[in-house]
Amino acid sequence: MEALPLADRLKSDANEVSESVPLTWVRCRACELVYVRELVEPSVLFPPDYPYFTGVSSALTKHFRELADTVIERYELTEDSFILDIGSNDGTALKRFKEKGISVLGIDPTTWPALRALKDGIPTLREFWNYKTSGIVRAELGRPIDVILSNNVISHVADPSDYIRGLANVCDENTVVVAEFPYLKSIIENTAFDIIFHQHVSYFTLKSFGSLISTHGFHLNDAEVLNVHGGNLRVYFSKKEGGSSRLKKLQSEETYESELNTLRSFVKRIDETKADTLQLIDNLIAEGKTIMGYGAAGKATMLIEYFELDKTRISGMFDKNPVKQGRYFPAFGHFIHSPEILKDPDQRPDFLIILAWTLKDEIMKELEFFHRDGGKFIIILPELIVV
Repeated sequence: MEALPLADRLKSDANEVSESVPLTWVRCRACELVYVRELVEPSVLFPPDYPYFTGVSSALTKHFRELADTVIERYELTEDSFILDIGSNDGTALKRFKEKGISVLGIDPTTWPALRALKDGIPTLREFWNYKTSGIVRAELGRPIDVILSNNVISHVADPSDYIRGLANVCDENTVVVAEFPYLKSIIENTAFDIIFHQHVSYFTLKSFGSLISTHGFHLNDAEVLNVHGGNLRVYFSKKEGGSSRLKKLQSEETYESELNTLRSFVKRIDETKADTLQLIDNLIAEGKTIMGYGAAGKATMLIEYFELDKTRISGMFDKNPVKQGRYFPAFGHFIHSPEILKDPDQRPDFLIILAWTLKDEIMKELEFFHRDGGKFIIILPELIVV
C-alpha cells in the first residue's frame, strides 16, 4: 500500500491527522520469510497509551487460561516453578499461574496495560524485549526459568534474531519456550489479510521459524495450529532436541505458502472479496440502510483502509474497551462509540460489520439483543456472509 495509518493510534480530536506509513509485503528468497519492508520505531507502534488490553476479550481470557493449564500439566509445574511472559500486556496470561502459587514475571513496554497488570498483582518489568533486556533479567532474577511465554510478540519485532538471542541468554537446558504468532499458512487459507499492518513485521511458517531459532541453539519440538486470531501457530522449543508426530505432520503439510504465485493468488482473492463487500454495502446504502462497524482493533485499520470503508459507507464504530470509546479511529477518523448505544432503537444502525471477525462468536453472543431486535451482522472474513 502507498500508505496505511498506524494501527492503535487513536485520536482525541477529529481534526487530528493520522500518521500514515507506506506498507510493502516482501519475501526473502534466502530464508523464505515474508515480512513488512517498512519499519517503524517500536516506541511509536507501542506508545505509553497503547489501548490494547487482552483481558477485555472473554474469549482470549479463556484461551490463555487454558494455555496455562496445558503448560502446568505438560511440564508438571509446582509452586517452585517460575514463568516469564514476554509481551505480557495486562497480565491476563499470567493470572492462572499466579492462582496456582507459581512465581511469575511479565515483560511489557506499554504503560496502561502494564499498570493494569501491576494493579492485579502481576510483577511486570516495563521494557522492550531484546538481548540487552535479557541481560538485565538474567542478572536480577538469580534463578532458573521453567517456561517462557511469548504470545503474539515475535512477529512484532524488527529484529527477530536479536529477540531469539535474548531468549537463548536466559534459557538453560531445561527451559521451554511456548510462543504463539500469526501463521502464514492460516493467513492465506482464511484470506486474513487484515493481520498485515506495521505492528506485525514478520509472517512465519514452521520452516522459516525453525530456521531462525536454530541459529541460536534452539530445537523446534512441537507445534499446533490454533483458531485464535484467525489461525495462530503455537510452537514449543528448547535447547534440548526433541520432536513430535504432530510437528512432523504440520511440516509435511507446508507446501508453497511463501511462493510468489501463492502470494499473488492471495492478493487476487482479497480484491475479489473487496469487490463483493463494496457491492453489498453500496446496495444496502442505496436501500436507505445504515451501517456501522464493531471492534476498533488494530487489524481493522487494514480492513477499513483497503476496503475504503469511509464515512460514506459506515457512520462510526463501536468497541467495548472503555479506553477506546470517545476517540477517533486512525482509518478515516471514525468515531468510536460505547456499545450501550446499540440498545437505543433511535440510534442503532441496521447493520453491524464485525471488524474484529476472529472474535465474532463472542461479539454476536454479547450483542444477541441487537440481532433479536432486527439488527443484522456483516462478517467479511474469511468469507462474506450476512447473519
